[in-house]
Amino acid sequence: MFFPTGLVALVITLISAYATYQSITSMVNIKKYESKAEKAAEWSNTARDRLWATRYTIGTGFASVSTAMS
Repeated sequence: MFFPTGLVALVITLISAYATYQSITSMVNIKKYESKAEKAAEWSNTARDRLWATRYTIGTGFASVSTAMS
């Protein structure tokens, strides 16, 4: 009985691990450009909205993957 459910669980775990890796990489990368993006956001509403949307997307993705893995 391991085959169908165990295989599905393994695939889901591998996908979640990959998604976690991508989320963490995105968080590290956004930190590199955080000060520049905040400076641009002071002058542009579009830049401010995109910065917020990017932060929200990365955070939500990480929270979703963390929830899925537990």
